[in-house]
Amino acid sequence: MAKHRKPKSAYLPKVAAGAAPLALLLAGPATAWASESVPLPLDHQHTGSFDKGLSSGNALDGNDHSGFLDGFITTTNRDVVSGTLGDVEIFRNLSDTAHHLETSHGHKEFLAVDPTAGPLGAGSQQTHHLRGSGAQYDSVWLPHGIDVVGQVGDEPTLDVTRNTVLTGDGRGNTHALSELTAAAGWDRNSGQAVDIGQMAAIGTSAQQFGHGAFSGTLDVARRADDAVTARTGDKVGTAIGQSRDLGGHIGPVAGWGSVSQGAKLGHQGGFAGTLQPDGTPLGQVSQQVDAALSGTTSGELNVEHVLDVQGGTETRLGASGDLTKQDGSFTQKNDLKLALFDQAPLKGGLTISGPPLNIEHR
Repeated sequence: MAKHRKPKSAYLPKVAAGAAPLALLLAGPATAWASESVPLPLDHQHTGSFDKGLSSGNALDGNDHSGFLDGFITTTNRDVVSGTLGDVEIFRNLSDTAHHLETSHGHKEFLAVDPTAGPLGAGSQQTHHLRGSGAQYDSVWLPHGIDVVGQVGDEPTLDVTRNTVLTGDGRGNTHALSELTAAAGWDRNSGQAVDIGQMAAIGTSAQQFGHGAFSGTLDVARRADDAVTARTGDKVGTAIGQSRDLGGHIGPVAGWGSVSQGAKLGHQGGFAGTLQPDGTPLGQVSQQVDAALSGTTSGELNVEHVLDVQGGTETRLGASGDLTKQDGSFTQKNDLKLALFDQAPLKGGLTISGPPLNIEHR
């Protein structure tokens, strides 16, 4: 009886959540072969679930008030199709899917008054959170130790927070502060693998992501002498990247390879100024920009007890500074290792970086 087994090769890359178009393609021919060439009895089992929840609440403590609203939805589905000939299971196809969505919202407000000294304070905070996830797993199990599996998964996220504070006193001092932060992202990973018993196995996986964040501040104050100060600031950042891995073996020959790329971009700006009581303005503006690019490639080829070759290269580029002047840097690394007949390996590398230009041999 063919049963699901773990991959037999250490060179199969780990596959996290991913789609299996190959598994679905093989499932079709396997079913057709079972139902047309040989009249096999088919067994189809389906299970699923649906769950949801919603909760809310409010609280009042003196002049402070808070509340929340949370909710979620979760669904799962599983389909198993198998074909048997006598007491022998000829094939089995498994498909699992799961989806989850959650959201939460909260708020807080406060109010403070001192009738004796005269200070007044008020503020609020709002938070919003949203996250989703989806995953699908497919597999086909055939006789003679042949397994085909595939997975895919996605996870988007969003978070937003806003704070506002107002304060003042009887002497004419007032202060207003407002802050906003937000972050969003999307992560995706996938993988497929084919296992042909002890003969051969191959697997591939991929990951992609994109993240972004923003924060902004507005801070204004008025002093008792009628001077007004103001400060603003903002920070924006984004990051994207991807990686792909491939590995496997055919008999005594095994190998793997990996490629990744990434990019980051950030901006930070601000203003600080004062309006003097006589109407004279003073102020200063600041700007900062940062950027980075990176890429790596690595791999290995191994023939058992005969040859082992490993190598890799890494490139990094960076720049930072204000809008009028940027300072850049770069680094290039290369490494190679070679071993024959289980002997001590020969290895070396070269690194080039700058500025200033620097070359290093290893």
